[in-house]
Amino acid sequence: MQVARTLVGNRGFRRQVFSVLVKLYESAGSCNYVELAVCLHYLQEYEKLANLLESLLERDAAGSLLAFQIAFDLT
Repeated sequence: MQVARTLVGNRGFRRQVFSVLVKLYESAGSCNYVELAVCLHYLQEYEKLANLLESLLERDAAGSLLAFQIAFDLT
């Protein structure tokens, strides 16, 4: 993801790369929620991002802490 943000100059192609990354993260068994959230934020898919944070908040304490950390990192 960092490579796509820094090296891909064409904005349209970068959006395509982030869309593919979102699909990969969503289909993976163990997801990197931070990376997924950053991709969703970049793509301005705020409803999906809110759903992700909400699902993390509904989990255990570690999930809640992760949701808060993601929210702080995105602001």
